[in-house]
Amino acid sequence: MTDKKLSKDSHQHHAHSHGHKHSHSHSHSHGHQRTQQNLMLAFLLNLAFALIELIGGLLTGSVAILADAVHDFGDSLTLGISLILEKMSQQKRTANYTFGFRRLSLLASLIAGIIICIGSGIVLYEAIPQFWNRETIPNGPWMMALAALGVIINGVAAFRMWGGTSRNESMISWHLVEDVLGWVAVFIGALVITLTSWTWVDPLLACGVALFVLYNVSKNLWETIQIFLQRKPEEFSESDFTNEVLKFNGVVKVHELHVWSLDGETNILSLHVVVEPHFEFGTNFTELKSKVRALASSLGNYHTTIEIEKTTEQQQPCNL
Repeated sequence: MTDKKLSKDSHQHHAHSHGHKHSHSHSHSHGHQRTQQNLMLAFLLNLAFALIELIGGLLTGSVAILADAVHDFGDSLTLGISLILEKMSQQKRTANYTFGFRRLSLLASLIAGIIICIGSGIVLYEAIPQFWNRETIPNGPWMMALAALGVIINGVAAFRMWGGTSRNESMISWHLVEDVLGWVAVFIGALVITLTSWTWVDPLLACGVALFVLYNVSKNLWETIQIFLQRKPEEFSESDFTNEVLKFNGVVKVHELHVWSLDGETNILSLHVVVEPHFEFGTNFTELKSKVRALASSLGNYHTTIEIEKTTEQQQPCNL
């Protein structure tokens, strides 16, 4: 087969093969609808409880509860932004945005992480001086009552968000779980204050919860930033994938392999597969594409672009 005929056949058979798991479209739609419902519930619960906390913190004189009220108002803002961007992320692709708007959900995760980190910093700023400049003695029983309510409300929200697959849900659900643990700590601290009058326990709890939140959210924030920087997905091994493709009949080389994640759920994979000179662009071509797509799909939700080349062709290096 001549190179001219090869070029013609390769265009006829669409040498750039685009494989996408279309069967996931319905599940993605349902998943995003579930995410929006859970975000709405978490937003309403957080906002209502933040108001209760603000009043309760003033009545009990607890800096830990006041700090968490500020924290929860920030959470409510974060959840509101996340909800709006989550809805916008479902818009269809356009001529200018050919990958669609799925990364708006990732942007929501980034904004959430930044706001939560700033909120944790404010809590530390307000709580640390309370160790040596304590003006009021917290009301332990009222603190315990608010803490119990906090465990229930944040527990409901965390339960609804738990198990989500998006970076946005992961960021929010993990933080809600931390809130539950934080309120458990406040309850124990309030009990200690009631029994011993050790007022330093209150700012200690505030600092402990803030540092715990800051540490874990910072890790999630860094993971979100890495997705924006188009780092390869954690589960993808370039060497293992290449070795598996090389096992396919007629394949002699794999190069220009690029993989990144669109939003933490849908991944983009492109590669050049070099085949032997006798390889025919007919049934063999279709079978090879199917095998590579199946291999990628076994690793997750991958949109795959494959370019087939022959060893007799001049292989142009990629500038990436």
